[in-house]
Amino acid sequence: MNGVNRKPASSSSAAEEPKISATIVEFVRPLLDSIGGPPSEHALREVFTVGINVWNAHVLELPSWGDPTALDRVRTHLRGVHAPLHHAHYFSVLADRRTTLFAADPRYVREWSLDVTPPKPFALSCTAVVPKKRSSARHP
Repeated sequence: MNGVNRKPASSSSAAEEPKISATIVEFVRPLLDSIGGPPSEHALREVFTVGINVWNAHVLELPSWGDPTALDRVRTHLRGVHAPLHHAHYFSVLADRRTTLFAADPRYVREWSLDVTPPKPFALSCTAVVPKKRSSARHP
């Protein structure tokens, strides 16, 4: 579920915002903390995959992106019969965090990678885009 209805966008360059990778790590922090012990590469990839899909679905529902069904599609996927049971819990935790702590952030994570090379626990790299400014002028 990595490519959810992407729209044309421009690269994010807001100097006052933290890097999107740092924001995503903070966003999924409760899930990372719940893993316990040193997390496996599989567990980290699962948390970030679910986290970024939930993040992007919320972003796409912002008026500037205009996709009002994105979150429902991700919710349905994560609660589906083939999804691991804990994905429904992940969705609930992350949906709440997104609306309470990160609601206005319009950055869409276009690409991401995870480096789990020891000795560091992990390093997340992300590329984000923001919606192009829509003109307020009317076109005939």
